[in-house]
Amino acid sequence: TEFECHHEIAVAKNGDIYVLAKKTRLIFIAGFPLPIRDDCIVVFSQDGKYKDEISMLDVVYDDIAFNSVIRTYWHIIQPGSIKNMARHHISMIRGKQPNSFLTPVEGVFDNMHINTLSIMDRDIKGLCKKGDFLICIRNWDLIGFMDPGKMALTWRWNTGQASRPHFPILMENNNILLFDNGPLRNFSKVVEMNPFTKKVVWEYIADPPESFHSLVRGCSQRLPNGNTLITESDKGRVFEVTADGEIVWDFHNLEEGTKKGSKGRAGIYRMLRITEPEKYPCLNRLKEETIRQ
Repeated sequence: TEFECHHEIAVAKNGDIYVLAKKTRLIFIAGFPLPIRDDCIVVFSQDGKYKDEISMLDVVYDDIAFNSVIRTYWHIIQPGSIKNMARHHISMIRGKQPNSFLTPVEGVFDNMHINTLSIMDRDIKGLCKKGDFLICIRNWDLIGFMDPGKMALTWRWNTGQASRPHFPILMENNNILLFDNGPLRNFSKVVEMNPFTKKVVWEYIADPPESFHSLVRGCSQRLPNGNTLITESDKGRVFEVTADGEIVWDFHNLEEGTKKGSKGRAGIYRMLRITEPEKYPCLNRLKEETIRQ
């Protein structure tokens, strides 16, 4: 089976490898056909053999809004779209080309856009259990814990407090840290949320707020000293702030943008600080090679 993998790889304690991948499917909402991207979780063994896959569309099917169908058809009938899309749409409805549908408008056929997958390493009463998944459905502004055995979300946070978020992580204090992109408000922020109360307990907002903004992508990491490392992806910038929001370390990508006609720094998708080097034996080999040279 072929998959178009994206965004995330997570390794379980038993060595199994979990990968986010996407497949095109045709589903029906209120009787209307909707060509849509399915973000699957594909499982491989340590030696790379396919073991299983989980369709996230099957997990969250009841959450798909009917206006997704309306928006899809609206874009199909736009001038210039008929020749490029209609024949693919008709072919999918007839079942002739189930994997050939084009996705020209991001956020329409790419209905969910799951950008994060992590595997929980502990049980937390009332929240999740070891082996559950923490996922982020970007286009629904939804963070959730998923029980893969029950094929269901057991906890969710989509209160409208975060907009197009990225990279939620479960911290040692059982709070969730995430990058809140905020494309409509024109500034980003980093949010720490208590999953039991679903209240924001800490956030970083720049001064002025518009000086910190990554329209897409982004990452944040709580460090052992209590500071937070933030990747402002679009600007190719990574910086560290204290709990009070003071910037104590600032890095700007030295590479220029690679896209044709682009100006400024190349983006940085994600940067994390290695706080437990003992988990990365490759670093010792790298150090030894550097010394030999």
